[in-house]
Amino acid sequence: MQLTVATCCRCLGPDAGRRKQMGREIRILTSLDHPNIARLLEVIEDDTSISLVLERCWGGELYDFINQLTFPAPGTRSWQDAWTGSMQSPQTVAVTEVHIAKMVRQILLAIDYMHGRKIVHRDLKPENLMLLMPFAVNQEPMIKVQIDCECPPRYYDVMTPCRSASA
Repeated sequence: MQLTVATCCRCLGPDAGRRKQMGREIRILTSLDHPNIARLLEVIEDDTSISLVLERCWGGELYDFINQLTFPAPGTRSWQDAWTGSMQSPQTVAVTEVHIAKMVRQILLAIDYMHGRKIVHRDLKPENLMLLMPFAVNQEPMIKVQIDCECPPRYYDVMTPCRSASA
C-alpha cells in the first residue's frame, strides 16, 4: 500500500494549555467528514509534541494555481502545468469559467458544511485551499479546504469580533 500523506502540523512543548487547544482542534478535525475538506488521518503524540497527519493534496495550493494563470488574450486564461507527473515538458492548458465555477462551488459547499456544524474557519485564503490533484482540462478540479494547524492554535468564539486596522 502506498501512503499518500505528507502534511504534518506540530505543537511542541508539554504546556497543558497548548495540549488542550490541540485536543480541541483534533476533535473538530475528526468531526468533519466532507469531500471538500482535507481529512485528519492520524494523530501522533509523545511527551514533547503532537503531530497531525492530514490528507495529501498533490495539486498544491490554489494560491500557486492562481499565480500561474496567464491571460494571453482578452477574455482568455491559461495555466502552465509545471508538474506533469513525468519527465515531459510543461503543458499549457485553457482554464474555463466552468472550471473556476466548479472550484468556487466546492469551496462554498465545504464552508456551508462547516457552518452547519457551527464551525467557522476564520482563515480562508488561497493558501488554505488545495487542489487534490494537479489541474487537468479533462478531469474535474477537486478543491480541499485545509484547516490550519498553527501552534499554539487560536480559537475564537463565533461571537468574537474580528480585529480591524481601526480597532
